[in-house]
Amino acid sequence: MTDDRASVVKELAGAVSAQAQVSNRSWIALITVAVIASLPRRQPAEMTLPFSLGTIDPNWFHFVMFALLVVLTIGFASAHAQQVRAQRLAQSALKNLGEDSVLGVGIHPRDFFDALRLPSVNRVAPLAQLFKGLDAFFGSPATVPKWRLRASAAYYLLLKAASWLVYFGFPAVALWLSFARIHVGGWRWWGLCAAGSVASLALLHVFVVDVWYVREVKGIIADSRRPHNTYQPSPRQVSRSSSSGRRVKKTRDRKK
Repeated sequence: MTDDRASVVKELAGAVSAQAQVSNRSWIALITVAVIASLPRRQPAEMTLPFSLGTIDPNWFHFVMFALLVVLTIGFASAHAQQVRAQRLAQSALKNLGEDSVLGVGIHPRDFFDALRLPSVNRVAPLAQLFKGLDAFFGSPATVPKWRLRASAAYYLLLKAASWLVYFGFPAVALWLSFARIHVGGWRWWGLCAAGSVASLALLHVFVVDVWYVREVKGIIADSRRPHNTYQPSPRQVSRSSSSGRRVKKTRDRKK
């Protein structure tokens, strides 16, 4: 049974790691184009392309940069959303595995999962967990002082806020800076504005989800007595589950 549970944890860690890698690569591609598009430059009559590719009209250059940013932003938002979904799915499965150790050496399933998974670019929770103590694991006794738990939570929020500025903020600024450098009018301007708005909406969506997810992680870091995973059913889910259970019971009673 122990080996089976360890295998499940490995499979979950591999799935989350795969999605994290896709999200990381998407963000690296996005930030690379964002940096190129945001570099300050003069507005000459023609721009010289690297690798002896010739010259190009500046307006066309900024249009290409903007188009790339729109596509890459939506692609990154989708990849990040799938990474969050995989993480939530893994947390739910880890909860069902229980609190018993795996591998027969006293390792909690959540600690084993964290040791195996590959992190995303903006994952900062390990720093806050390390601040709690070198031996502060999910399977260890709750010996961390309350002041240190609170300080760890504050440290986590500070690190997360700093990562958001670059992880979400810089691509958003680069997108609209690139749009501002395109000199078009009429329906073309409105079309580009609509494309940028759609990309911004996707980025805002995953940012809000990330903020909501951080609230749960912060609660776990600040309170060692909470369950060892971030999946908590909402009151609506609990209510639906209770209602469904009552309906099934009534049906069985009628059959009897």
